[in-house]
Amino acid sequence: MERPKTARELHRLFQLHDEFLQSLSSNSGLKAIHIASGCVDLPEWALRRWDNEVKSEGDFVYVSDAHYKRSGLYVDYDSLLGRDYDDFLDGLLTE
Repeated sequence: MERPKTARELHRLFQLHDEFLQSLSSNSGLKAIHIASGCVDLPEWALRRWDNEVKSEGDFVYVSDAHYKRSGLYVDYDSLLGRDYDDFLDGLLTE
């Protein structure tokens, strides 16, 4: 009995998340990335290359968290098109 209600609620949450992402604009001099306040400053050259990649894909990315862990830099982001840039970022940051 709860399944249809839960599915509707999840669908609504996804819609709200999508609306939130679409309401954002790029910042920090970037064209396709919005970085939330409080995030660790990512290297400028890496941000520019990631921004170019996101823009070339026709996508938009919201970086909600970036901080250093023992294993290195951790970046939490959401892509408007649902793309995965983890490998791209790993490649950039290990250069």
